[in-house]
Amino acid sequence: MFLGLTYKNLECNKKSFEMYHRAIDYAEESHYTQVKAKALSGLAELYREQSDFTTAISREHPS
Repeated sequence: MFLGLTYKNLECNKKSFEMYHRAIDYAEESHYTQVKAKALSGLAELYREQSDFTTAISREHPS
């Protein structure tokens, strides 16, 4: 999750998306809901920055 945020701050969006998805997968396997929530928020922020508001709002775990 923190790597996703770091890559976002470095404007490496592709890598940021990957790290957030990996954090979500880990959180689901380990039932760590706080990490999943923060990673989903990070994904939504990335989509918002790309002006993809529909995806930011409607998709919980984009493919």
